[in-house]
Amino acid sequence: MASVIHHFRQQILEYNEIRLFKGTNGVLDGEQKRDFVYVDDCIKLNLWAAFENKSSGIYNVGTGRSRTYNELAKIMLEYYGLSHTQIKYIDFPIKMEFKNLKIEKNKNVGKARVPESSKAQQI
Repeated sequence: MASVIHHFRQQILEYNEIRLFKGTNGVLDGEQKRDFVYVDDCIKLNLWAAFENKSSGIYNVGTGRSRTYNELAKIMLEYYGLSHTQIKYIDFPIKMEFKNLKIEKNKNVGKARVPESSKAQQI
């Protein structure tokens, strides 16, 4: 699996546009959100946790700010000197849909965990 940035770059070079999934379930086209994290930051935190941290715990690594795919696509298009109108919205592939994913029905999952990031924010 490659990063979103890599995929966007490849699409710009090959098609001169960025392809994003259309919205679903009340989410508008390209407005799906993720907390994009630079891999080096994750590595640094893992090394800190392994060799310097004196307390144990679960650490959620992130910026604490989610961004939409539209935001990221516009940044990439600007970098390459292209217009924001060069975003094409495509259907979500049926083979990638999670139609039957329901945590409450999966007996092996147990309770859903809500991420808590206060420890990582103190670092």
